[in-house]
Parts: sequence; C-alpha cells; structure tokens
Amino acid sequence: MRLDSQIKDPIPYHIVMLDRVRARADEFDVLHFHVDVLHYPIIRDFLDRTVTTMHGRLDREEQRLVHSIFADVPLVSISNDQHRSMPFANWVGTVYHGLPRDLLPFGPAPAGDVSPRKRARTARSKSPRARTPN
Repeated sequence: MRLDSQIKDPIPYHIVMLDRVRARADEFDVLHFHVDVLHYPIIRDFLDRTVTTMHGRLDREEQRLVHSIFADVPLVSISNDQHRSMPFANWVGTVYHGLPRDLLPFGPAPAGDVSPRKRARTARSKSPRARTPN
C-alpha cells in the first residue's frame, strides 16, 4: 500500500485486513503483528497466541497511553534500547534489525541489485563497516 499512489489513507485497508485476521484467528497457532497498535482491541480473546513487533518510535505520550491500557500485549522490540521508553510494557524478546557485521564483506561496488525506490546513494547503515565513503 505504501507504494500505491492511489491509496491516500491506509487505515481503512488495515481495518479490513484485521477484521479478516480476527475471523480466521483460530486457523493459526501464532499471530505475529507488524501494524503498530491497530490490532490491540481485536486480540483480547487470543492474546496468548500473539506477538507484536514494534518498529516505530515509542517515546511519545500516546504510545505510553495505549500500552498502559494494553499492558498485557506481548511485544518484541527491534533493539533493547526500545525498552527504555516503556519499561512497564510486556517485552518478551528482541529481534535486531540488520545483519551481523561480518556476514558480508565490504566492497565499494554494490553486490547485487538495489531497489530503485531505496536509492543506494541515500541509503544509510548503522554499521561503520557497511558505509561507503561520500
């Protein structure tokens, strides 16, 4: 949806998707969500079979508010640093984004295709070994 210029508001599409997930929830052992907090009201009946990966900022008051109300939702962080904003949340694990530093050797030429929408010139990495000189 984020790449479709015809879609001006993704929320209605997410609501329809979540309604379909709720209707089929019994078909799955685990439901893993990546849609921020939109699904929280519909997962109460099967909360013990869910996990939610938090990708965005958690330091805003609105996030603390919703997570204080839905404090039992099992959360996965993308870094341990995320826990500092909401230490009261139900953190069940951390799955780091990125690759191990030594997995791929650094080279000044790209090794493979780069998505045109990501534009290699503007790409940034937190790994010092993965950066290309400017």
